[in-house]
This record gives sequence, C-alpha cells and structure tokens, in this order.
Amino acid sequence: METLNGAAERMLFADLPRYTHGQRLLNGKLVDSDQPALPFTSFVTILLEWVQWWNTEHRLSGTGKTPAESWQEDLTPIDWVPAEDLRMFTLEEDGRIRKITTKGIQKGRGRFYTAAWMTGRAGDSVKVRYMPHHDDQIEVFDARTGRYLGSAELSDKASPAEIEEMKQARARRSQQLRADLKAAEKQRRERYAAVSNAQQPERLGSVTEAEAQAETGSLDDDEMARIATKRPLTTDGLPSTWVLPGTAKRRRQQNKHGGQ
Repeated sequence: METLNGAAERMLFADLPRYTHGQRLLNGKLVDSDQPALPFTSFVTILLEWVQWWNTEHRLSGTGKTPAESWQEDLTPIDWVPAEDLRMFTLEEDGRIRKITTKGIQKGRGRFYTAAWMTGRAGDSVKVRYMPHHDDQIEVFDARTGRYLGSAELSDKASPAEIEEMKQARARRSQQLRADLKAAEKQRRERYAAVSNAQQPERLGSVTEAEAQAETGSLDDDEMARIATKRPLTTDGLPSTWVLPGTAKRRRQQNKHGGQ
C-alpha cells in the first residue's frame, strides 16, 4: 500500500493543479496558485483512470508484469472475514463501560447515539467500537458477554447549512488568532535609537502608565484564574462546621468508624 501511495503521489498527484507539495515561489505560494483546483468528482475520475492504468498496463521493473497479472498468477488462498469479526477486531475501542439511557448512549460531550433496538434496554451496560474519524455511527456490544447488539446513529445531527456556518466561524476565529499573534509578536520587538559613538542603548517606543497597566493587568487576571484553587488559602480560624472541598468523604468515613 505504501508503494502504491508513493507511486500515485509521484506519477499522478504531482502533475495535478495546486499540488500541495509542488514548487513554490519566494513568497511561499505555489507556482500555480492562480489555477482553479480540480472539483472532487473530476479528481476521483482521474484517480480511477490512473488506478486502471497502473493495474492493467503498467509493468513493474522487477517482474516485467502488470499488478493484475501478478495477482492472477498468485495462488495463495484468500479467506473472507465475516463482518461480525471485523466489528470485533478492526474497530477502535476506548475500554469504557457505558449505560444505555433514555437519550441513547453518550460518547463524547453532549453526543448521543440512538437506535430502535435500544427500546426497553435502558440501564444496560455496553461497550462501543467505532471507525476512526467516522463519528456518525458506532457499533455496540454487551459489556459483560461481548455479544454484538447493533449499530447506533448520532442523534441531533447538524444540517449541512449549520456545518458550513460552523466552518466559517472556525475560519474567522483562526484568522483572528493569527492576527492577534502577529500583533503581539510585533509589539514584543524592541527597537533602539541609532548611535554614532559608544553609549548605552536608548529604547524607542514610549508607553504610558495606563497602557502598561492595561496589558500587565490582563495577564495577571489570566494567571490568577489559571492557578486559582477551590480551597481556602488557610484553614486557620474557619468554623468547624464548614465542609472544605475534598474533606466530605473523609469526614463520613471518620464518623462511620467512630460510631462502630
């Protein structure tokens, strides 16, 4: 597979317009960046034609045969694997045990998967398997026996219009972050006045007290939020009736042992 992918990249993709790894100008842009990109359907058509040529016409230097001829002459038996086995051995699993709820099976934050076969199974413990990067469907198994129960689809899917709007929002946010980073880097540079004799450097760029306090103050707020703790800085003088974070369980255990 690696050989085939490498051959396709060298012999086909490199000649297509706007090839990602193609030759670039001094400004970093592709030499043919003004050329329109291929529509996806056209790309697939060209790729399938190339695959047909590779398999039936292109002869490998090592054997002098086409890949199709080598395939036909290879008498190694091929065993077809049942789909049930593929579900068990080829999909990823995170090892977590989940519960079937009235909303379905939760996988990820706010993402629920549902199926008709879940009716009457609320409370059952299950494990899920899934294909990487294909999060619209999962395969569900009994957590205790490992028996395959069925597939489940992502509920409350976003519409194509909503997905496009989300992509545009992400693009705008990414552009803003890059602009902020560029501005911060520009402000970080220090410039010094030119000199004609040996003397201490004179920093250019005056800053008012208000400007300095505004920037350092925002950084202080961010740092304090990052290191903030839910516990009091000191427990001295606090009423004994207060329950501090992380101590409730320990207090219940102490009371339990004390009552025995």
